Amino acid sequence: MIKNSIIKLTLSYILIISILSLSLSTFIYLNLVKNSTELFKQEQTRIEKKFGIEDPRYIKKLHFVEESVSNVQNRLIINLLGLNFLIVTIVGILAYFFAKRTFTPIEESLRKQKEFISNVSHELKTPLTALKTTFEIDLKSKDSDLKETIKSGIEEVDKLNSLVNGFLKLSKFDSKKPEIKNEVFKLSHIIEDIVKRHQHSIISKNLSLKIDITENKLKSDKFLLTEVLTIIIDNAIKFSPENEEIVITSYKEGKYDYISIKDRGRGIKEENLDKIFERFYKDDSSRSVDSGLGIGLALAKEISEFIGCQITAKRNKDVGSEFILKFSALFQN
Repeated sequence: MIKNSIIKLTLSYILIISILSLSLSTFIYLNLVKNSTELFKQEQTRIEKKFGIEDPRYIKKLHFVEESVSNVQNRLIINLLGLNFLIVTIVGILAYFFAKRTFTPIEESLRKQKEFISNVSHELKTPLTALKTTFEIDLKSKDSDLKETIKSGIEEVDKLNSLVNGFLKLSKFDSKKPEIKNEVFKLSHIIEDIVKRHQHSIISKNLSLKIDITENKLKSDKFLLTEVLTIIIDNAIKFSPENEEIVITSYKEGKYDYISIKDRGRGIKEENLDKIFERFYKDDSSRSVDSGLGIGLALAKEISEFIGCQITAKRNKDVGSEFILKFSALFQN
């Protein structure tokens, strides 16, 4: 479909340029014919006055002038046809190049759309299948525990809810660039709010949080930065074993400002560090069984680009992972 569209657009470009080129060539040719006709008449009058109509030299000279004018016109036609052929050839090559370049982002968008639909179908199928299986087994069992069935159903519904919310956020950032609001606020306030929202998980896993924020006051989009930090801290909590520590620090190094979140989970394989920011990618082998939906980090990556932040991940030498947010300007004096 894209290939046909590229060819159609190329032919449209060629047709437009061809019409313009032929129109210009026709104008040049007609203008030359008009001028040469006038010149021929002037020359005919001059020869007639010089030799007279009865003089044989008159006929000879007039025939010579007529041939010269005809040759000029014929050469012009050949030159214009050659020029038009050259123009159409060059325009055809350039038109194909620009048409292909025009459709490249569209082709990429369609590819992502197909991939997105495929992944959505797969991700939605998993919890729905789990729900269906749970209910079918429970219906067949005489000693079914209704509470366990409801609990399992709620867990799968929660997964579906998280999945749908993730899709909505991705769709929102795909459709248009968000309006960036630069506000001055304290990083500690954001961290405190995020920790409060995850208090239940932190307590249930007996995790300790070490927060070392050297530069507390910053300027950025509060909502978007909170979204990014929430995703990363949520992952750190999710993938940390019980009784471990999560370290959140901020610091300045050279002309750049940094925020770092370290966990002591199983870490990420070196070869997968770049892939984890791709949509729906799951590093199942190196993280826990509950590997998430593969949306969070992709969303964090996209949001971070809007607020002028570079997000990277690395595997710690001993254990766990570290996510680093790098800003060219964040902390305020």
